[in-house]
Amino acid sequence: MRVSVGADLHKGQFMVYWRACEGPLGRFERCRINDLGYRWFERQLKKLKDKGHEVRLAVESTGNTRYFKRRVEAVGVPVVAASPHRSRRTRTHRASGTTATGNDRSTGDGSQEVRANLKG
Repeated sequence: MRVSVGADLHKGQFMVYWRACEGPLGRFERCRINDLGYRWFERQLKKLKDKGHEVRLAVESTGNTRYFKRRVEAVGVPVVAASPHRSRRTRTHRASGTTATGNDRSTGDGSQEVRANLKG
């Protein structure tokens, strides 16, 4: 079974959303940004992998994403970092019906790019 995990990193904690693709609903959990919180989260990921689940993780790209990404990948879980600014800009662009500005590096449909990264 595939398990998709979403993480939102903050200064003192990170929120995690666990979702089994065949399951009805997921669940939220909160972890502290310290060694204890990271180790607990890594154990949860390892338990899922040991049970034979395919685990994928997406995380919002912020200042501490690189450290988080390295720790999770060390467990053997692929991580995709998504930029929230890029997707917001794309939604605003499509909703307003205006053309892209020179600062907007979207490919016309940024949501397809994010979906392709998550499938990876």
